[in-house]
Amino acid sequence: FSDIMISYKPDLVHVINGSLRSNMVIREYLIKNKIPFITTESLVDTALDIDEPKLRRIREINKKTPCVIYVSKDSKKVAFDFFGIDCPNPQVIYNAPLPNICKKEIYNDKPYRFFTTARCSYQKGIDIMIKALAEVTERKVILDIYGDGENRFEYEKLAAELIGDRHCFRILGWQKDMDYKMITNNYDLFLSASRSEGLSYSSLEAASLGIPMICSRAPGNTELIDLCHCGLLFHVEDYMELASIITNFLRNPKHLSTMAINGKVSFDRIFDVNKNMKELLRQYQIIANSI
Repeated sequence: FSDIMISYKPDLVHVINGSLRSNMVIREYLIKNKIPFITTESLVDTALDIDEPKLRRIREINKKTPCVIYVSKDSKKVAFDFFGIDCPNPQVIYNAPLPNICKKEIYNDKPYRFFTTARCSYQKGIDIMIKALAEVTERKVILDIYGDGENRFEYEKLAAELIGDRHCFRILGWQKDMDYKMITNNYDLFLSASRSEGLSYSSLEAASLGIPMICSRAPGNTELIDLCHCGLLFHVEDYMELASIITNFLRNPKHLSTMAINGKVSFDRIFDVNKNMKELLRQYQIIANSI
């Protein structure tokens, strides 16, 4: 990174953090060399384990950052109220999926095909989905996981033990090019059981397609559902509550389907990629004018 900065000194750098702990070296370098930068905090959650010395340094860095962008109001609240991280110019600019020509139009009156897009990691709570499915007896369902990761084999083993052949659980790996037309036509329900989040991009995509959704009450998920009324929420790690909501959906899919249809109207207005991009460019201009 320093070699790049020596050969080319930019007027402004946009640092996108995976979490509050990310890119510490890069941010330290930018401050030391007086290069203006904006930070986007992708994941701010009380579940993050940050030791006090590092947290003090993060606070110091943020006070010297011209603009910190949070991807949800939930994230900003956690940063300020839980971690005590302040900054001179905090902004909330939502992520937004690119406009998609696909939209779910036919809703199955006997739904059975579920999916999620997630890394096979503890954070994403795929084990919670497996435990929930083990409690569902209404009818056989398919749960497809578009993703991969360090816990893949552990989850496949858990599904074999708890579910057996009563349901179909499949980890399909990452897809180079997601076929959104296939997703909208073939799947009845999107699931997110994350233990922590910023604002899940896969949840945003599901909402943009008008697919019924059930999400955990992780930061970001809660905000999306509360703003758009496009799905239902369950408490983080409560697989029995998730199983109950799934069972109700299987018995009466119309309720969630109606929420998805009506919620898409609010979603398209709030999570407009052009509107949010203009706001980001406006922040760039503010920083550039202050240099």
